[in-house]
Amino acid sequence: MLDIGDPREYSIVQDGTGQYYTLPPARSVSLGVLGGSDHYNDDLSHKFTVEFMAWGQFLDHDMVLTPTSKGADEANINCCHMVNGAYPIRDECFNMVIPAGDHRFQSPCMNFVRSSPAVRADGYCLPSWREQLNQVTSFIDGSNVYGSTDSKQYELRDYGSQSHLLKVHGHNFPPADDDSACILTPQHEDMFCLKAGDERVNEVTSLAFQHILFVRLHNRVANKLKYCWRRHNYYYDSEQARNERFFQEAREIIIAIIQKVTYNEWLPKVIGMTLMEKFKLRLDYDEDNYYEPTVNPTIFNVFAAAAFRFGHSLIPRFQSYNVKDPDTPYYYAYKDQTFTTHDLKDVFFKPNLLQQDATGYLDEFSNWLIYDRSKMADRCVTFDRTCTIRLIKNNMCLHFNILSFEFSKGPVSRTLKFTDMITDHLFEDIDGEAADLPARNIQRGRDHGIKGYTKWRHLAGLPDIYNWADLEDGYTHTLENINKLKLTYKSVHDIDLYAGGMTEKHVSGGVVGPTFAHIIAKQFHVLKHGDSFWFERRKHSGYTSHLTEGKHSVISPISLKINIQVIPPITLKVNIQIISLISQKVNIQVIPLISQKVNIQVIPHISQKVKIQVIPPISLEVINKVIPLISQKV
Repeated sequence: MLDIGDPREYSIVQDGTGQYYTLPPARSVSLGVLGGSDHYNDDLSHKFTVEFMAWGQFLDHDMVLTPTSKGADEANINCCHMVNGAYPIRDECFNMVIPAGDHRFQSPCMNFVRSSPAVRADGYCLPSWREQLNQVTSFIDGSNVYGSTDSKQYELRDYGSQSHLLKVHGHNFPPADDDSACILTPQHEDMFCLKAGDERVNEVTSLAFQHILFVRLHNRVANKLKYCWRRHNYYYDSEQARNERFFQEAREIIIAIIQKVTYNEWLPKVIGMTLMEKFKLRLDYDEDNYYEPTVNPTIFNVFAAAAFRFGHSLIPRFQSYNVKDPDTPYYYAYKDQTFTTHDLKDVFFKPNLLQQDATGYLDEFSNWLIYDRSKMADRCVTFDRTCTIRLIKNNMCLHFNILSFEFSKGPVSRTLKFTDMITDHLFEDIDGEAADLPARNIQRGRDHGIKGYTKWRHLAGLPDIYNWADLEDGYTHTLENINKLKLTYKSVHDIDLYAGGMTEKHVSGGVVGPTFAHIIAKQFHVLKHGDSFWFERRKHSGYTSHLTEGKHSVISPISLKINIQVIPPITLKVNIQIISLISQKVNIQVIPLISQKVNIQVIPHISQKVKIQVIPPISLEVINKVIPLISQKV
């Protein structure tokens, strides 16, 4: 007997006894539909750099954190630990079955703990379907930089005469966290785990880099604001009040930068300009810039558990920097740069790559982010990385071998190939235990009760699907991918949303198919139009933005375009190149904490915005002096 809170685990097809088949194991879907492992990682984008992927992960951690259930005293749960010859029967467990003969995993069980259940939003304790939590603010508000609660922000802020700054540790890194927050190996005893507004900061090097960047950028802006303030001799406030003002003003500018880069440059590359216009997501268009007070700007379950996980297909199999490291004999050259590589499985939760010497390999690592290519979405059937030049034109792959001078062409294959670093070695420990990220995405969607793929197509205006023939007659999937789906699922209605969405042909100008594109577009619509603090909005319904014209003139030139596109635009904007800021070392004295609480009101509901009282803005005359602040060294 199924319970209303049970995960989605059964097919709509019955066997001869009237029992419903179980859905195929998530690992089988990963291997059979999503392409399995791409060990050599040959399929690299000719449009986007690794920063395109890294920004997406950083952005995701600003909006979504779904906690999993815990045991006694917040202990992690191991659902594959056998007791008396049997796996534990617990409501928190939803183990993944590993098919016999798997090439990587020998155990028949892969640990999977269900997401923590949430109480009903209306406050009534009545039987209802299971809902999940979001532990961070859903708005794009820099919560991964500043935290989602007053207590977290208190941990991250400096105090005393430097209370306008975020804390730094060592050579201008974010503050140190407990050693349990990451993996510190014996040969790296002088290194430390990073602490940030989001607890996942140490997960992978490219993510930690984004956090370092924005801590330094906040402190740079805040120091510049304080410098301009002193020059104009505005000392009628106490030092504490002035520093609070500088902190909040700098925070406001940082949030605006994140919003601007996301909507102006990153999101259009994901969903295409057609949907940017349809869902009123463009910047600098009055008809797209309005506040909707009735909009609920929380995160959709389907967005967090399926659609926005598309970015996992962009993850490269290594992390790199352009320094010849004698301890790491793996090199490759691209764009006249020589890069040292580390397999992704060797850097999960290890901060050592950015702390190699006194100041860290930050400049060298940033070169990799902005020079090298992310994994690509449309894949040519064959590609020799070292000898072949490839172009995609008119849905055909054009190959030119620079050694043999042979030219060939073939069809574009939209078969996904996730790197084996995340299909076979995700979070691998010293015992070789690991996980499969695409399989976890499938299982997480089932855990959250996300309906099958055919139930979501209508969001994109696609025709209903009733059988396999309907899918074959449509234009959303290649015959190759349809055959893979048919071999894996017993019914077209069994297809998991993640599997069906990831195998769709991409929308024009985007890197996802129409179903995911519409879910993502709708989510970013409510995040923009349901945010009364949106950075573009000067006035609405009596509310006046704290972003003055001067601040807008600071933010408007900011661009990541040359950092997420392999081929820079012919005419560059007045471009600050955010990535290059990392090399500008701001020397900041860490002041001991004082026992003074930050006066921030947090609305109890987990998905509501952290409300912070912002001191009136600095005058236009003063802020105009700040315009060059991002491009000048402090």
